[in-house]
Amino acid sequence: MVVVTDDSNGKTVNASVGQTVELILSSNYWTVSGSSAPNVVRQDGATTPLPRPTNCPKIPGSGCVPVRTFFKAVTPGTASITASRTACGEAKPCATDQENFKVTVVVR
Repeated sequence: MVVVTDDSNGKTVNASVGQTVELILSSNYWTVSGSSAPNVVRQDGATTPLPRPTNCPKIPGSGCVPVRTFFKAVTPGTASITASRTACGEAKPCATDQENFKVTVVVR
């Protein structure tokens, strides 16, 4: 399994055909757009929230619940997995460099 997180933004990762790519983003403000080439890397199910971290306050709108999306490496090639958000906290807009997430997956 290849695990991709917020720290992977802008990077390239490698996967083998048949391998699972697990995308974990640290905020439920992210909307996962999916794969640029579903014939190469296909989204495998909906984006789901993970358990609330203990350091995440139980305040509505805090946005600190991580989300997970699984993808499957289907065939050799290159695809981008992208996500976007407009808020980085309740009533806190994101800086331009925090609005988009993109990781390139090279499948061999």
